[in-house]
Amino acid sequence: MDHPFNELSLKMEKITRNILHIVKLHFHLVYNENDFAYSRFITHAQLLAQRIVSNQMVESSEKDVLVESVKNSCKEEFLCVERINMYLEKEFNITLTDQEQMYFNNSHSQDIRKEMKRYIIYFIGVVILATGLTLNTKAGLGVSPIISVPFSISEIFDLNF
Repeated sequence: MDHPFNELSLKMEKITRNILHIVKLHFHLVYNENDFAYSRFITHAQLLAQRIVSNQMVESSEKDVLVESVKNSCKEEFLCVERINMYLEKEFNITLTDQEQMYFNNSHSQDIRKEMKRYIIYFIGVVILATGLTLNTKAGLGVSPIISVPFSISEIFDLNF
C-alpha cells in the first residue's frame, strides 16, 4: 500500500483536480465530461502534473512575439492561466513556461467559444420563436396552447406584445 507510485499518483491526481477546479471557478464552467475538449484538457493537465511530480519541466525559451500577441487578445483566458501559475508557484515552486501557458490558453478559449456559441444559438432561437408567436397572434390566427396564459394576462392587464 505504501508504494512510491501510489504517492506519486495521488499527488498527480491532486494537481489535476486543483487545476480543473481553478478553471471551473474562473470561468463558471460546468464540464461536459463526454466532450473531446474536456478529454484534451484533462490529458494536458495530467501530463503537466506528471512532469511536476517527476521534476521534468519543459525548459523556457526566448520570449515569443506570438505569446505576447495572444496574451493581449485573450486577456481573460490568460488571467486563468495566471491563477494556475500562482497555484503551482505556491505549492511546488514551479512557473509555467510560455509554451505551457499558450497551450492552457488555447484549450480554455476553445471551450469558452463553444459555450458562447451554444448560448447565442439558444438566444436566437428564443427570439425567432417569440417573433413567430407574436406575428401569429397579431395576424388573428389564434393563440397556441403554449402562449395562452401569457396572452390572457396581456389581455386582462391591457399589455401589448
